[in-house]
Order: sequence, then structure tokens, then C-alpha cells
Amino acid sequence: MDKVNNNSCTVCPTLCATCSDANNCTSCDIGYYLDKTNPSAVTCTKCNNPCYGCVDNATKCTACDQGLVLDSVNHTCNQCSPECTSCDQADPKNCQTCANGYYYNDNNQCKQCSNLCKTCQDQNGKGENYCTSCFSGFYQPTGQNTCKICKQPCKTCETAEDHCLTCYDGNFWDSTNFLRKQCQYPCVFCNDLTTCDTCECCK
Repeated sequence: MDKVNNNSCTVCPTLCATCSDANNCTSCDIGYYLDKTNPSAVTCTKCNNPCYGCVDNATKCTACDQGLVLDSVNHTCNQCSPECTSCDQADPKNCQTCANGYYYNDNNQCKQCSNLCKTCQDQNGKGENYCTSCFSGFYQPTGQNTCKICKQPCKTCETAEDHCLTCYDGNFWDSTNFLRKQCQYPCVFCNDLTTCDTCECCK
């Protein structure tokens, strides 16, 4: 907001975080920079990809999108290794955080999870990964370091191959009795025997 002479406030120009008056920005929202092309009307202009933040012009980066690292000397964004979501400026292969399907080891590297794990972590610093979650359609047996496929008609499941969370068309999971049951015709999708979400189209 800009405070004017009559002690009232007016809205700053679009994309300004702060301003000196109704026409001139003094700072910008993230992802924009102060464009001083016209000194009498300083505005905020969008940074170019892959800059998350920039200064002076659209390509002089001050911050980068996820998976990229800032080169603070050249003000550019460099690609981290594919397994990293963030990495060291000096070495893009030196990961700081890992993408899904990888775990962080003691050598600052992201190693691929095994056993169909969606996410995993290093176990006891031994370089052995332990599953923390599975991809949709898979489950982690209790006490086991692996992911196994759900058994049809389970679409998703937990702890056992036939312990459904959701079912394929025409079925639902009875969580009280731990049974898969079939929807009653003409239901295609249902939550239980009395609640029909979608009906078969009339012929």
C-alpha cells in the first residue's frame, strides 16, 4: 500500500510487494523483478523460466525452480541430477534432497529404492534402503521391507493383498467384516450395498 499526502492509502500497482506511490514499485512479488526501463513508472516484470526469482532483468536468477541449483556467480540455474530435488551448487550430482523412488545415503547421493518402493530411507546408515511407502496398487506387508501387488479386485490395498482400500468397478470393500463385496445391480460404483455412486446406463 502507498501512503499519500491526505493520510489515506491506495493500492500499489499490480505485482508490487511495496511501492513509493501509485505508479512506482520499490519491491516485487516472488517471481518478478523491478523493471526500471521507464524511471517515472517502475513496474514489476515476470522472471523467465527457470528462474524462480530474479534481479535487474528477467534472466539474472536469484532463485531457481525445484530440481535446479543457482550458480550465484553467473546468476543462472543449472540442472541437478535427475534423482535430486535439490543439490549442491558446486556439484549438481551432490544431492541435498531426493526425488520419489530414491533415498539419501551417507555419501550425499540419492540411490534408487528397491522392491517397488515409492519412497524409502537408509536403514541404520548401512546403505540398505527400507520402504516407507508403496506405489498405488501395491502394499507393504507388515514387518517386511518390500512392496507387493494388490490382488484383484482390489485397486488399492494395505497390509495384505486382499485387504482392499478401494476396489475395481462393481465392487466395494466392507471394512467391518474385511470382505470384498459386489455392488448390487445396476450400480457400477458403490460405497456399500445401499449407497450407489454411479449406475449402469440404460440401454
